[in-house]
Amino acid sequence: MLDEHTLLLKFPPEQVARMMEFSGDHGWRAALTIITSDFFAAGDRRLWRHVDLDRQSLFFDRILEDATFSSGERRLLLIAASMYSEETSINLCDVLGGLDHAGLTVAVRAIHTFTLGGRQPAAAPFSPAPPPRLG
Repeated sequence: MLDEHTLLLKFPPEQVARMMEFSGDHGWRAALTIITSDFFAAGDRRLWRHVDLDRQSLFFDRILEDATFSSGERRLLLIAASMYSEETSINLCDVLGGLDHAGLTVAVRAIHTFTLGGRQPAAAPFSPAPPPRLG
């Protein structure tokens, strides 16, 4: 979920205001849930130079061309791209299967916020249990 107060800890107020303006769109809200997560720094030029908040545009084709993202970051970006635009199609089993617990939690939150449409959640989104410790 996009929480304005949490975003203000990471981003300038005017940038947060722009994000909140179009957070009513489920594709935008889901993508923003991922790209504003702790996986990506607020000033990460690999990502944010392809985000145009004034034009309400995310250029995932350009973002995903960058080979410097870790496999987990890339998987999250693919999930974000698939919810933002119908142009990106993914096999969710393949993408989710390669995420660690933290990445899976971010992905599930984004999927949850996407499925809400314009509604606000009645309860906190599902957070998968951490994997059992072996040994």
